[in-house]
Amino acid sequence: MAARTPVPVPLRVLSAAAPLPALGLALGLALVAPPLAAHGASGERLPAAAPVCLQFRYGVGEPMAQTELLLLDASGGVAQRLQTDALGRACVLADPPGPWRAVADDGLGHRVELPLSVSPEGVVGTGATARAVSLPPRLLLGLLLASLVANAWLWWRQRRAAPATP
Repeated sequence: MAARTPVPVPLRVLSAAAPLPALGLALGLALVAPPLAAHGASGERLPAAAPVCLQFRYGVGEPMAQTELLLLDASGGVAQRLQTDALGRACVLADPPGPWRAVADDGLGHRVELPLSVSPEGVVGTGATARAVSLPPRLLLGLLLASLVANAWLWWRQRRAAPATP
């Protein structure tokens, strides 16, 4: 494939002799610039809002790393959805004042619900650490069936080994 050579494009220089096109260009840029600024990004620190940092661990002390964390408001609606870091930590912003719940669920049967209460002054109180292990219904059914089969086998074996009494 042959290389393409660039084609020079003549530039038109605006001068004081042509104020009307320059004025039109300035007016056009003034109308187009605000929507273009919407594509930028900025950040700022919120001085009045204090984040609440939480840490979640398994019963053996290991962190619940990369676990989904939901911040639920008083009505049970999801206010924030985030993920814990490698040490099981996450910071949430519980605003406005009132009762909140932080729910960490790893999807493997471990679920922790931690109640939070935010006062009008912004002070956050936490309830006692709540731990819960929820097992999927199919797993419970499987354990029940395995237990029934094992007990039936033990009963049959014991009955077979026992001598017959006249």
